[in-house]
This record gives sequence, structure tokens and C-alpha cells, in this order.
Amino acid sequence: TSKDDYDNLTAGMTAVDAEHAANKLLVLGTFERAFTFQNDDGTSEEKTTMGLIFSSKRVLERLRVFIESGVPICIQADGTYKLHHGGWVLCDLGVHICRWDS
Repeated sequence: TSKDDYDNLTAGMTAVDAEHAANKLLVLGTFERAFTFQNDDGTSEEKTTMGLIFSSKRVLERLRVFIESGVPICIQADGTYKLHHGGWVLCDLGVHICRWDS
């Protein structure tokens, strides 16, 4: 997704259409990695895995609002979820407002 694609994602839409478009998947990047897979019989073979980095316009806009407001935030990431099909690892990212009480 280019910056122009992002900026124009909801341009000219009705409010209802823009609301739905704000939740659409934005692919921010993709990657591939070669690795050696060890088979059960002791042999190995070269394979390639791939991944993608994604978000939505709504999530990115909320993050922008927090950053521009000067409110202290914490960002946490977790990659402990393993999807059942294909052994994929799902990494999530969360944002929390930091507020200290005495």
C-alpha cells in the first residue's frame, strides 16, 4: 500500500462506505525467508516461508491521534499464537494508554 493509496482509501465515499473501508486490510509489507526443513525420516529439504505486515486505516489513524496528542502510550507485541493450519505464527500488536497513579 502506498501513501497515496492510504490517503485516498476513503476519498469521495459516503460515510457508511468510508466506515467499512476504514476496517479493510492494508498490507504494509511482505517478506520471504528460506530455511532448511528437517523431515521425520532424517532427510532435509530447502523451503521458503512468507509473511506479511498488515493493519487497517482505522488502527493507524487511532495510533496517529495518540501520538499527536502527546498522551504517553505503551506498545506491546506478542508472537506466541500458533495457528493450527500450516504452523503459522501470529504476532499481534496492542497499544495502551499509560497513566500513573500515586
